[in-house]
Amino acid sequence: MMAVFWSNMFKFAVPMGLFIWSLLQPSIASYVFVGLTIAFEACLFFIDIAYRPKPSPLSLTADADKIERDHHLALRSPYTARDISLLLNGIRWSSLIWIPWMAWNHLWIPAGFLAINFFFVSPLAIRLDPFYFYSAAVKNGHGGAQRHFAKQLAILQDAREQMDGKASLQMCSADPSVEAKILELIDYNCQNGKFVPKEILAIPELPFSNYEDLRADVILGKVLLQRFAFAYPTDLYDILATPFESKLLSIYGSLYLIMSFGVPLATIIIAIFHSWWWLLGILICPFSISFFIPRMRTTYNHVILRLAMQSEPIFCFLYCIRQVHIVTADLEKDYYWKGDES
Repeated sequence: MMAVFWSNMFKFAVPMGLFIWSLLQPSIASYVFVGLTIAFEACLFFIDIAYRPKPSPLSLTADADKIERDHHLALRSPYTARDISLLLNGIRWSSLIWIPWMAWNHLWIPAGFLAINFFFVSPLAIRLDPFYFYSAAVKNGHGGAQRHFAKQLAILQDAREQMDGKASLQMCSADPSVEAKILELIDYNCQNGKFVPKEILAIPELPFSNYEDLRADVILGKVLLQRFAFAYPTDLYDILATPFESKLLSIYGSLYLIMSFGVPLATIIIAIFHSWWWLLGILICPFSISFFIPRMRTTYNHVILRLAMQSEPIFCFLYCIRQVHIVTADLEKDYYWKGDES
């Protein structure tokens, strides 16, 4: 609940706070709003371009390949992309309030930027949440336009199903190179006197005869596979994560540092030499923490839990270093590694 509360505060309270600030200091608040908008959208365009996949020879048509590449963020991380699309649209539509206010105060440059920006970033908002926009276009459209968006929506749904199918296949086995690295870590620990099993049968407290029974019970919801540790070691994440997941967590971390420390520090320096009203920029810090930290944790947890379900040695290793544990569906029984306890 608190995460949802602070996320909504970041989406609505910060823009509203900046607008209230602009009633007192219109010039400063307007340029701060425009500066934050430019920084946010620049990061989005960089992510969209830098991590766009190359043309695939496996696509059936050139149109299908283009649509899949244009909407790669929505296909890879649909929930995160949808949240960012909502935030981006919130910034766009708030321009309808900012532009008249800026024009009233003769701030023609920021007002002109927001007017152009309203149309410029619209395609990006659609690419981040194409399922919503294309479904609405099909529902409300007519004639050729309706058929066009229906075709694009069908291609996206096929691509989503193919990615879901690949994810299901990935449940069968982990990347051999990742499993090999984990096996090396297990052997290293065993050689240094710390026993780490490679199979379920070597963990006596677990009520499973083999790894497949454990996986089946997790899939059926009879038991829950959950994170156990509060620590988030980056070296472990770098071993288990895909290149895209590593880059995603790195981007979240960089944005968190910039918004939590860089922006407040810059506002303090500007406040010393310009106006103490700039100290309001420090308020960005708690909102950025509430926005980025939950997403970083979710990304990390997703990688740990996914890999634990892909390989028996990886599960055993994560279980023994207390990164994961097993809980019964009724929450009555908790299974965690007790090998290190006296």
